[in-house]
Amino acid sequence: MIVNRGNYNGIQIDKLKLCLIPNDMYLFKKIYDGNGKIELDDNIYIEKSKKLDFWRIYINAVNDDYICYAKLNLKHNKYFINIENDILYKNVGLPDILLYIISALDATFNNVTQIDLCKDFDIDIIEDKIKKIKKNKKYNLIFNGKKKEKDADDKRIRMYANGSFENEDKYKTLEYVQEDTPIKQKFIRIYDKKSELEQESPKKKEYQGIDSDIHYRMEVVLSNEPLYEILNSPEVRYFFGSGETEENKVITKELLYNYLLFDVDFLNYIYYKVANQIIHFSRKDVEDKHLYWQDILDDESFVADRIDAKMRKKMGKNNAKNVVANPKSLKKFLGNW
Repeated sequence: MIVNRGNYNGIQIDKLKLCLIPNDMYLFKKIYDGNGKIELDDNIYIEKSKKLDFWRIYINAVNDDYICYAKLNLKHNKYFINIENDILYKNVGLPDILLYIISALDATFNNVTQIDLCKDFDIDIIEDKIKKIKKNKKYNLIFNGKKKEKDADDKRIRMYANGSFENEDKYKTLEYVQEDTPIKQKFIRIYDKKSELEQESPKKKEYQGIDSDIHYRMEVVLSNEPLYEILNSPEVRYFFGSGETEENKVITKELLYNYLLFDVDFLNYIYYKVANQIIHFSRKDVEDKHLYWQDILDDESFVADRIDAKMRKKMGKNNAKNVVANPKSLKKFLGNW
């Protein structure tokens, strides 16, 4: 089952890279040509890495205790900000922090360059779930929107492994890919998170909340272009957009970075929408019967209560009744996006 994380109810942003357009080109050039430390105001400064070509953004958290909140790169007359991994997991005032950084740089939000969403589970997803589906002859494979034979080779289905001299494939990483170029990344990654932290990143174990219950992680990686295709889809605009009428609702940039990037329902929708677009399964003997990732992972964490209220408000009580009353109906609805 899924392992929940505080207010995120299972969903977590693992990587967030943003692009900003500078309004003050004098400040941009000062940073571009600069070295050492540059104060942006009384409570925020940037400092260039001595070995690597990027800046660190430090903010006064409390009592002159400055914390690194993000890394800053300058390319193509734009700012690119990577929020630090520990800041994402601590989730302390992230919307306000982001607004503060944008204001201090005198910049305008442009886009989400990359977002990695993840969920952690107390099962071995590859062995306990995917292998069983492979052996189940009742299900067709739907890969990137097309029916595909399970034994057909495809370079977008990848398995990596590492381990010991005696057991080279002890730890497996599985990827299902739709796009894998810098501006069009869209893929799923499944791996043994607990062993990865123990081997490579023991310091992350504390702030990521990894305990004995967590075994495998499933990540959905999404870059700018495929994300904005999703944001412009009628369903996402209908449920999460703003506008005077249902027909002209849009996802504005301000709405995205001010609110939606930190909204649990939005992140869950995006996570499963993308995962199901890349790969899911259909029953051979039952028409329109599908097996989606929320079914595969037995994830009921987001299907009922909070989305119930949101859908009833936006769809109207009668229209939402049939979809929300039965969690399976809602999961089918989500999968059919």
